[in-house]
Amino acid sequence: MVDAHYFFSSCKSGWMWERLRSLALTSPVLRDPKMEPKRTAEIDGLLYKAGLTALRMPELQTMVLWNGGWDNACAFIYQTNGRGPRITWLSNWPSVISSPVEKVWRQVALQNSPVFMRIDYKPVYEPVWNHGDAIYHLKLPVQVVDPRSLWQIRREFNAFHESLPVLSDGS
Repeated sequence: MVDAHYFFSSCKSGWMWERLRSLALTSPVLRDPKMEPKRTAEIDGLLYKAGLTALRMPELQTMVLWNGGWDNACAFIYQTNGRGPRITWLSNWPSVISSPVEKVWRQVALQNSPVFMRIDYKPVYEPVWNHGDAIYHLKLPVQVVDPRSLWQIRREFNAFHESLPVLSDGS
């Protein structure tokens, strides 16, 4: 897994990715900002940088920026296919894509399709205990982990969780 922040920060302005069609990156920035109000600006900054970089990927069909962990599942997914370009925001916390982020991604979409880009918001309702649960519930359009490894991550966490002692409530 590659941290999106490091990837986008390392990109030089003249670099082009002429044939890149799919990219999936993770970022700890993609967490519910209610506990840290400055995180909203960090999320916007990450998504904006991703859009600027995507402008130099003329064949891009899918970009996924995601994060997951205890009580956190989030994915920003850009896809273009026969039905036109679309951004899907999946998370277990409410969020809205900012106007500057939407604008840069509309420019990316126009490179690939004259069709108007849709933006969909989809909540994740299932409980998320670890990054394996997040990957499972987000149903990412790209494989970020081998399916057997994902099964093992979730199984090991459940085995650990079930082995913890049950604490009495004192009544």
